[in-house]
Amino acid sequence: MMVRHRKPAGSAFAAVLGGALLLGTVPAHADAGQSPAEQAISVVEKATGTADLVPGAARATAPSTAAGQVVAAAGTSDQVGFTLPATEAVSGVAGGQGTVSYPNAAADGADLAVQSTENGIRALVTIKDAHAPKEYRFPLALPQGATAEPQADGSIAVVMNGDRLGAFAAPWAKDAAGKPIPTSYRIDGDTLVQTVAFDGGTSFPVVADPHYTWGIITGTVYFNKTETRDLAYGGGAAIAILGAITKVMPVTVSGIAVTATANIAINHGQCIKIKSTGDVGFYSGNEGNGYCK
Repeated sequence: MMVRHRKPAGSAFAAVLGGALLLGTVPAHADAGQSPAEQAISVVEKATGTADLVPGAARATAPSTAAGQVVAAAGTSDQVGFTLPATEAVSGVAGGQGTVSYPNAAADGADLAVQSTENGIRALVTIKDAHAPKEYRFPLALPQGATAEPQADGSIAVVMNGDRLGAFAAPWAKDAAGKPIPTSYRIDGDTLVQTVAFDGGTSFPVVADPHYTWGIITGTVYFNKTETRDLAYGGGAAIAILGAITKVMPVTVSGIAVTATANIAINHGQCIKIKSTGDVGFYSGNEGNGYCK
């Protein structure tokens, strides 16, 4: 779900993996007169777009250097942090539409970046070499008692006391031609590990975009297809989700209306959204930042 209740949403934390761009080579869509940081930002913002960026968002903090901690918090008690896969404590450079870049901060000279979004935060890695690592490790800093739990759809939910604080949404990856590249998460101890299966025949750069999100920010709660199905089927999952919504939305949401709308949505390949006014509706495609998947 793109924006969420207390038992919120999908996630955000992104990895942009730009492959066979040799060190020193300027990407085709970057200006040769740009600095390394500006080039890195151009690559990242071309991959992610800028429509959902919120520079300086209060609930998302990019570290001053690549060795620092990225922080996402829906509130003081449910702050979630993670560390970038940096090998150098490169200072961040803010630019573009709100992207903070850390040039050459990771293994093999890969660039790192962080973007604050309207409903979460993305961390990005731009790889410049086809021989670069395929795994990127993001040590997690979760609230005491919280756990990172893999989900059937490939996402990683952050759960505490039965409530979902947020999640790293199911990862996706694509090459320079827009071809999907297999990618997945796993949890290794207290570390989130993303694997991207590019190879010598891949058209680089490869971009992967996981996204950490939390509760209500824009006044609308977006549910992905898995969550929409849960709501359509009713039962404990639906009750828990609706209960969580009432904690952050000053409105009573009709369970009957939600279930009925969710059933229509799944029959049409759509997802549902609930506004802070209590209105229940549909969304799909790019609306909701593509979270309907």
